[in-house]
Formats: sequence, C-alpha cells, structure tokens
Amino acid sequence: MSIPISVYTASLLPLVVILTLYYLKVIPSWIIKLYFLSFLICGFGWEIWYTYGWVDGDPVWERRSEELNSAIPYQINWILNSLYDAFVCVSGVFWVWLFGGRTLKLFNGINFWALLILFVAFVGQNIYVELGIYQGQILAEHEMSWAPLSPKWIDTIDLFGHTMKFNTQITWVLMVPITYFAIKKTKP
Repeated sequence: MSIPISVYTASLLPLVVILTLYYLKVIPSWIIKLYFLSFLICGFGWEIWYTYGWVDGDPVWERRSEELNSAIPYQINWILNSLYDAFVCVSGVFWVWLFGGRTLKLFNGINFWALLILFVAFVGQNIYVELGIYQGQILAEHEMSWAPLSPKWIDTIDLFGHTMKFNTQITWVLMVPITYFAIKKTKP
C-alpha cells in the first residue's frame, strides 16, 4: 500500500469506525468526547506547528518527498495527522481495557500499569510510524518546529540504523499522562 493511501486510511477510517460504533451504541459517548478532545490536543499541541514550521522549523512541504506533497496537500496535513493521533489516544483505552482484564478498573486512582500500557502503545506506534511507514519519505536534514507539546531537547537520534526525530517521541511521552487524566475526566 502506498504511503498516501496509508495516511488517508489511517486517518479517516478510524473516524468512520468510531462514529459508526457510537451510532450503533457499541461504544459510550465519553469515547467520542475523548476522541475529539485528543484531536484538539494533538492538532494544536504539535501537528499544526509541525505542518507550518512556525517556530525554528521547516514546513512540511520542505520535509517531505514530492510524491507525498502532491498526494497530501499541506493544508490538510495537520488535520489528517491529528485524526490519526486521536485514534491512537482512543486505542490506548482499548489496550488498558484488554490488559486490565477487560474492565476499565485500571483507570481508578493513579495506576502505574495503565500509564505503562499507554506509554508502550503511544511511543511504540510512533516509532513504528517513523521507522517503518515514513522512513525515506521525510527528509532528515530538515528541522521540525518547536511546538507546545514538542520541546526541542535533542533533535535526532539513531535507532536500528535509522534516523528518528526525538522531539516527536516526546509528544507521545507527554500524551501518556494527558490522555490518562482526560480519560479519567471524560469517563463516568
């Protein structure tokens, strides 16, 4: 599957599935609230900053290949990425539910295991996306923008022979407690 098709599918299919499951009353309304709250946090916390390179960074159209630029207009890049990011946050609920004995009891109180599950799910998926899907499509010599949820402590690291932006990993480390407490606030 080509990268643009993967991006559109990973961004739009979860939205359709989540809304359909809500309409069919399979998932509760707080999941929808969490999804849209996560969309806003990810969108304004880093995705729009990365897209336009607002602070000390290069815009997305300079960092991507021509094929990706023509297939995914930069004007909707941050929206597509934020839709996927929101799905990652909601999928964290599923992983905690699954590993918590098919209940949400791990969200009662402060629970180290719930935080650990969210950490592995969030950072793991982001490493996979950077090293697997986008490898060779994102030009390493360009800088990512600073963003409120993406401070630039260390710019790049090498992992398994591939270059990875470190500040994009920090976003997901920060999203662990943010999502955890958002779940606790939205879940009845």
